[in-house]
Amino acid sequence: MSLLYPVFSTPWGCDPNFNVDLSSPDMKQFPLLAQTSPIQCVLEPGEVLFAPDGCPNRVENLETSVAISGNNVDLSNIDLVKRELTLAGLLDERSCDLLKQFNNPDFPSNLWSVINHL
Repeated sequence: MSLLYPVFSTPWGCDPNFNVDLSSPDMKQFPLLAQTSPIQCVLEPGEVLFAPDGCPNRVENLETSVAISGNNVDLSNIDLVKRELTLAGLLDERSCDLLKQFNNPDFPSNLWSVINHL
């Protein structure tokens, strides 16, 4: 990831932005790009691409399409999510609200994806 010149919006953030224009990279300004090994793929109708956490990615729609993107919170990352929400809450009230929901004793602790009563 460091070869893509990440920029973090907050000192505690784990979600970087990249100022490199990959469609027309400036190799003089960003020489480390030469050391990257990008992978390209074209998805056909009905196919899905999963990009794991920490895997920088770029999407270019070749034609009109619908895309859905989301972040997943489950038992594997709930502690990290709560830590980040605590820090983000210093600047963003919405983060505090979300953290309160996760810390609510009535919040489903198993984080099962099928919860009938919700």
